[in-house]
Amino acid sequence: MTAAMETIQLGLDEVAQRPIDRTELRLLVPATLSTHWLMPLLPQIEQADLGFRLRVHATHTGEDWLSLPHDMAIRRDGFVPPGYRQDLLFQEELAAYANPTLIRGAGREILKDVPLLESRTRPGELDRWLAACDVRETNGTRQSFGHFYTAYQAALTGDGILIASTLVAAEDVRNGRLAVLEPSMRIHGARHILLWRKADEAATPLVALAAWLKQQFHSPPLTAI
Repeated sequence: MTAAMETIQLGLDEVAQRPIDRTELRLLVPATLSTHWLMPLLPQIEQADLGFRLRVHATHTGEDWLSLPHDMAIRRDGFVPPGYRQDLLFQEELAAYANPTLIRGAGREILKDVPLLESRTRPGELDRWLAACDVRETNGTRQSFGHFYTAYQAALTGDGILIASTLVAAEDVRNGRLAVLEPSMRIHGARHILLWRKADEAATPLVALAAWLKQQFHSPPLTAI
């Protein structure tokens, strides 16, 4: 017990001697992207020691994100408010995913037998993927969900096939929770952009965060507007 308390005290003394950086950046991120991509990266951001603390706020389709406190936002709807600049973060690639027990070893013919899942917040993605696969008819039922993350959870639990971003699904594919149907068949999805106020565009912490995020995709910047 004595040794343990001494170790704790040494740790507290070390922390107390470090300079405290109170810079905090507030980043708005779409809920699914936040859960399945950004949150797992937070330890890396901290280790990179970019000179700030990052507070992530998950946003939902239809939410008035401009009214939320923020320094920077990731958006996929293409809307750039007056007084903001934009930088391209990445463009989605979309593929078809389902629980492995549902589609293991199957081809596109399975589309005739299993439910197809879609989100009302992402209209047209399922139909565009089916068209790219030259699938004209499906016998499976369609299930529509109010939010993408709900449809995604349904895919995880084996309720059907969902068109999803390869970025979002990557970790679940690696750990065996999802499998991809027709791996070579992908379509382009939404462009995700970083937005922040032009008045703050030279702020060092924002520049550092934008550069770090874009490094993950090696994306060229869009022209500021």
